[in-house]
Amino acid sequence: MSIQILLALAILFITLGLIWYERLRIKRNQIRMPAGLPMYHDTQEQPGKILFSHRHHVKGKPDFLYEQGGFVILIEVKTGRTPASPYEGHIMQLMTYCVLVEENYESRPPYGIIRYTKQDFQIDFTPEREHAFVDLLKQMRQKRNLPTVHRSHSNAKACAACGYRQVCDERLDTQLALSLFDIG
Repeated sequence: MSIQILLALAILFITLGLIWYERLRIKRNQIRMPAGLPMYHDTQEQPGKILFSHRHHVKGKPDFLYEQGGFVILIEVKTGRTPASPYEGHIMQLMTYCVLVEENYESRPPYGIIRYTKQDFQIDFTPEREHAFVDLLKQMRQKRNLPTVHRSHSNAKACAACGYRQVCDERLDTQLALSLFDIG
């Protein structure tokens, strides 16, 4: 092969590589992924592995993990409406994943990101938030042993999506049905 053909092929491969890199950069910006190396994702197309904490006896699968500057950054994607500030339950879910990442990757995440449809929220993984997570876990374990645990919200959508809906006598649509019978 002549040097001109090799040079042309090299230029072609470099050009294709640059085009591929630019498309990847544009796609990353469109889906708002951070700079850094992707190291884990849990999607329908490619499910991630379950992370387990022996210290706290919890498990879970974060949506995305990125290595950035020697740290692991979590991204938890939420669909539906974007709230003015992140829901407390979503923050505690993110804190759970921070604990899982710290134990499984031996790297304490400085923060995680909750990604709603229209806005991202960066949530710092502070000792105070970790203590709140541990306290919540303790409360949940105490309530698990109670004969009855009452509904803790007034959100009909949360009730509709609940895994205990069929056996819950406090679900909101049941409350509505009972109040209708009281009228007549």
